[in-house]
Amino acid sequence: MQHIAQVRFYGTLTPCPCAGPPVTTLRQLLEHMLESIAADDEYQDFVRLVIGESGRFPALARLFIIHITKPGIERVQSYLADHPELGLPDPVATAHILVGTVVYVTLTQHILHGQDLIALPQKRLVNALMALLLAKATPASEMSPDLEEVITGADDTL
Repeated sequence: MQHIAQVRFYGTLTPCPCAGPPVTTLRQLLEHMLESIAADDEYQDFVRLVIGESGRFPALARLFIIHITKPGIERVQSYLADHPELGLPDPVATAHILVGTVVYVTLTQHILHGQDLIALPQKRLVNALMALLLAKATPASEMSPDLEEVITGADDTL
């Protein structure tokens, strides 16, 4: 599992280095995670296998968490903790919320083939998550019109 995680799936939930200002880096991070999972049929099949066999082989599921999920969450946690200007009260919980949202949407949209049943465009999800992350960090006077529309809910077309 460790070899598969390091060689084949490292970039899926452990994306490119998290560096730069939160307004661009967090958007890139979310888009990368969503796009890489959606485009990777092999990863989706691997997740189906791990979930399907986790009852019989709990050690397999734990290895998946240790070598694939945990490094991604820790990277996001670290980035959030390094940016106190975001005003997040709990970077650890926030990292779990972000990665959990990506996992849930990927699971329901792609792995369980529910894209047409509970559709949620990627842009709309990313904009909503960005609004939640940046709401405390961005003074209203410095807020871009696009972000303001997302935060206030004025833009229903996303």
